[in-house]
Amino acid sequence: MAGGQGRAQDVPAYAAPALDALAEGRYAAAERGFRYLLDNERGSARRTGGYLTAISEAATQKGWQLSGRFALRPSTNVLRQTTTRIFATDIGTFYIPDSETKKSGIGATLGGTARRSFGYAPGRIASVEGRLDVAAYKVEELQSLTGALRADHEWLAPGRSLTLGAEVGTTRYRDLPSRLDPDYVTFSGFASGRFQIQSDVTLSADAVVSHYAYDGKPVNDGTAVQLAASVSQVLDPLTSISFGAGTIGYEAGADYLSFRSLSVNARVNRMTRQGLFLSVDAALDARDYQANYPAFAFPRRDRTYSLGLTVGHQKVTIRGAMPTVGCRYSTRASNVPLFDFDSVDCFAGLSRTF
Repeated sequence: MAGGQGRAQDVPAYAAPALDALAEGRYAAAERGFRYLLDNERGSARRTGGYLTAISEAATQKGWQLSGRFALRPSTNVLRQTTTRIFATDIGTFYIPDSETKKSGIGATLGGTARRSFGYAPGRIASVEGRLDVAAYKVEELQSLTGALRADHEWLAPGRSLTLGAEVGTTRYRDLPSRLDPDYVTFSGFASGRFQIQSDVTLSADAVVSHYAYDGKPVNDGTAVQLAASVSQVLDPLTSISFGAGTIGYEAGADYLSFRSLSVNARVNRMTRQGLFLSVDAALDARDYQANYPAFAFPRRDRTYSLGLTVGHQKVTIRGAMPTVGCRYSTRASNVPLFDFDSVDCFAGLSRTF
C-alpha cells in the first residue's frame, strides 16, 4: 500500500481515484485506472514512469484472478446441417435423409479461467493462464470438454502495447461409435499490438500461428496462419464503432481441406445513461479451398454472412454476475451443397470475476 501512496507526487490530482484504489488494495480497479491514464494523459517522463510502475505493481498484487461463465445456447440449427435434400455430383445423385438435415436444439456451456500476472519492471508484465470449458447438449455429437494453458508477456508504453505468447489446448468429444474420433490438440504462438492513433482512435493487430493434431482424423492435421487488424473509434462517451479485416491460411494433410479465407466485420457499441448496453455486429467470410472436393470436379467455395445483437445492463446482476443475452443469424452459401446452412443461435449468459 505504501508504495502506491509514495508515488502520489509523480501523478496529477485527477489520478487520485487510481491511487486510492491501489492504496486500498483494490488492485484490479487500480490497474484499469492507471492503464487509462497511461493512454489518455501524456505528461512528463516522470509521470509516465509513475503510471507504468503502478500498473506493474497492481498486476502483481491482485494475485490470482478467477472468472466463471455460464450460458444457455438455443439454436435453430444446432449441428450446422444443410437445408439441401438432393444434390448431384460427378459420381451420382445423393439424397440426404431427414436425420441429417437442419434441426433445432439447446445446450449449455460452463467454464472458468484462472490467471496470474507478475509485473517485474515498470510496464513489463508476464502472465500465466488456465481455462476449462464444458459443453453439454442433448445432441451427443456436441458434448465436449476443452482445456488450455497459456503464457504471455506484455510490454506497455504510452498509447501502445505489445503482447507475445504461446498456448497449448485440447478439445475432447464424447466417444460415439458412429464417427471417427474428432478430438484434437492445438499448439499456438501469437502476437498482438495496440496503438492509439489519436485520443479516440485505436488500431489493433493480431497474428496467430497454430498447429492442429487430430486423434482420429490425420488428414485434418495442419497449420493455420491468422492475421487480423481493426480500427476502433470512440464517437462519444457512450458510443464506439470498429471495423476489422482478417485472413486465414490453413494447410491440411489433405489438399481438399486446405483453404484461404478473407473476412471483414463491423461493430457498433452503445451504452445508455441508464446503463443498458447494446452491441450490433456484422461479418462476411469468403473461404476458398485449394483442391477439388471428393466427388466434385471443383474446389469447395464458401461464403458466410452473419449479423449479431448482444444486450446487457450494468446495473442488473445475479449474485454478483452480470447477465447478457444475444442472438446471431448466420448463413453459408457453398458450391458444395452439403455445406449450405442457415441458423439463428442465441445465448443467455452470466459471467463473473472473483
